[in-house]
Amino acid sequence: MKLCRFIVGLSFCFLGAVSAATTVVVTRIDSDIGELTTKELSQLWLKQIYYINDIGIDIADLDEKDHLRQTYYKNVVGKYNNKLAAYWSIRVFRGEAFPPVTFESQQALIDWLVASKNRLGYIDSSNLNENLKSVFVVEMGASEGKE
Repeated sequence: MKLCRFIVGLSFCFLGAVSAATTVVVTRIDSDIGELTTKELSQLWLKQIYYINDIGIDIADLDEKDHLRQTYYKNVVGKYNNKLAAYWSIRVFRGEAFPPVTFESQQALIDWLVASKNRLGYIDSSNLNENLKSVFVVEMGASEGKE
């Protein structure tokens, strides 16, 4: 009986650790980029702005099928799925901007981030390392209902 309780308790601890991971926007540790707002991030990812405090910023995405990308766009940018595709179709057609560069994995994105200063991307907080700093923590449900 004690073994059963121990296993159940251990399971809850494991589930708590898994659910504790959050999405964070990160940059290289020595970047000039400080903490950012949801509005600034949304404008950066939609390529409506390219600078924050006179700092030129490059951004990147994960693959469109990645659940983290869907979470990020839903809770920060407020556009996702068909609305995002339509947005980029119009911007590209008009010659105004192209979507952010896309990476197949978080590790590939991290490698890109640390290769140059003042780049931004979003990753699972469990992938933070000594080469990265967080500039924004994504709040789940912040943009519920927007599409």
